[in-house]
Amino acid sequence: MRSLDASLPPIVHATQKHVIEPVWRTIDECVGQSYTVAASPPSVKGSTESALKHLQEQRYGLPPTITSERRINRRELTDQEYRAQCVAVCGTIENIDRRTGISPIHLSAILARFAYPTPFDHPWNPRKITKRAFGVHGLADHFGSFCTTSNPSAIKALIWGNYMQTCKRRLGQALLEARSEWSNAAIEREYGVPKRTIQEDRMTLKRLIQNTEKQALLVLEYYFTRAGLIGEFE
Repeated sequence: MRSLDASLPPIVHATQKHVIEPVWRTIDECVGQSYTVAASPPSVKGSTESALKHLQEQRYGLPPTITSERRINRRELTDQEYRAQCVAVCGTIENIDRRTGISPIHLSAILARFAYPTPFDHPWNPRKITKRAFGVHGLADHFGSFCTTSNPSAIKALIWGNYMQTCKRRLGQALLEARSEWSNAAIEREYGVPKRTIQEDRMTLKRLIQNTEKQALLVLEYYFTRAGLIGEFE
């Protein structure tokens, strides 16, 4: 398994004369696949694309893009090793010493976008909310002051709704109900926020979140490329 400490030399198997190739071509594939595989039961093989698709369809919001096997280099990794590598990527991103260079708000953007509603035992999470909810709450705390409304619950609802609105696929009745739950009309009815305010704040939050996510992925791309996990392979 590839070391995630970029200061270390590349790992070479004792029986091999060549350096281990990168596992992913892009940072989106690296982070998206890592969180999906890490959230899957140990019995689900990382290479089983249909199993990963099923898992992603159980997740609220925009699912990370499913990549075909030819976009992932697993020739030197068993299923168990690939799963361990994915778990290591997630652990490195979430590490409190922030060795990757991402800030707390970057971490929130990554978790809100890629993580699943799984337990999150972390020093920054005293409320013990799920991993994905931790990301959404972090975005709400950071960007709430940019909104016209001062209702924190409405701001969180708008952020959850951001991921519903950007979903590219229909994922069944559950997602349709979730979209309705986070719609402008539902938020107006639930929290008494004027529709115009909701529309303006939704656009503001969408822009801020997208920019933050792009910045976070650029930082992670630099780190994981140096660590040898991202790059070109045959």
